[in-house]
Amino acid sequence: MNKYTLGTIVGASLLGFAKSKLGSSVKLKAKKYQVNGFRFQFVLCDADMYVDHELEPQLEKEEIEEIFQKYQSVNADGIEVIQSMRFELDIYDEMDGYGDEFLEAYLNFFIHFLDESNIEEILSDIFHTVRGIVEDYRYDMSEANIDNIYSNEEDFLVYLDEKTGKWKSYSAPKSNIPNLRVR
Repeated sequence: MNKYTLGTIVGASLLGFAKSKLGSSVKLKAKKYQVNGFRFQFVLCDADMYVDHELEPQLEKEEIEEIFQKYQSVNADGIEVIQSMRFELDIYDEMDGYGDEFLEAYLNFFIHFLDESNIEEILSDIFHTVRGIVEDYRYDMSEANIDNIYSNEEDFLVYLDEKTGKWKSYSAPKSNIPNLRVR
């Protein structure tokens, strides 16, 4: 073996070793944020009417997207403040004080958001927007409530943007490798 070939082999392996020890140029860190979940609960009149009823598809997709666009913002780290929203239609068998069974129907709207944001200030606006949407879809309601259903800490990956010097939300890069077929 000549010395140039040996030098190429040793140099290539040392370069690979050095690169593996340096690591990625993207430095990630997990930051904890308080995430709150709220439920807007609309008690529907005449629950028997909703037993075989499903939510309007527009209510689930178009209306939620409209609310999302209207109220969404990002915090200082570039993480979206509103994490998720959804509607749910629930029917329950209830029992009154006399032992008689009856059906109760609830249209629930769930919203999850980061606590350090100012979303609590606009929570009332979101509630009235959602209530208007529910009324537009002709859901007849007897009462409406707002409940804080949970509050917990969650980790979000952030990275330091070298250009701006600020932390930003990290999402994994999209792979160009096609998925393998399942046989």
